[in-house]
Amino acid sequence: MNAKTYAPIVIAYPKQGETIEADRPMQGTAEPGGEIFIRYVPTAGTIDLAPVDQNGNWSELFPKGTHTVKLSQKVGQEHIDGPGNFTFSVIAAPPKAPEIKHPLPGQNHTGLAAIRVYVGMYSTATAVKAEVGVAGGDVIQSGNLVKSQPAGMWSWTPERLATGYYFVRACYTTEDGIDSRWTADVPFSIGMPT
Repeated sequence: MNAKTYAPIVIAYPKQGETIEADRPMQGTAEPGGEIFIRYVPTAGTIDLAPVDQNGNWSELFPKGTHTVKLSQKVGQEHIDGPGNFTFSVIAAPPKAPEIKHPLPGQNHTGLAAIRVYVGMYSTATAVKAEVGVAGGDVIQSGNLVKSQPAGMWSWTPERLATGYYFVRACYTTEDGIDSRWTADVPFSIGMPT
């Protein structure tokens, strides 16, 4: 009798011994439609479950701390052992990135007015930083933004930029000295034909 072969459990992220942020889930692949059983080592009797989607992907968030887990999967009525003990650490996630309100993605300007970044009306931001760079290249200017209106908005006007394609990104620092994530690069252009 031939035993059915199932896709093995693979942990794609994090790597063994790695430290990750609390809002970044452990991710991997396994048999599509199955379920991952996550047992803590040493066992505390608790098992977390992570469904495996039809493409074979699964993910699970973990609280702060150092974790050693052993994974197995259930497919139909069969239990299949996974990799051996896996240890990783989870730290607090940094604050989410602010939102760039100006320039808008893909916007073309005759000359760049102030860069405007929204941190949040009730944010504890004490400093906001922005960087401007040449599209596909390096940062060419950076500046500290100042509070503006409405509440939660910060702004900065970079030095004059030549005609071309650029990007801007921003992050902020909380009153506890914790840096947020950077925004994704927002592309814009100066003086280019539309």
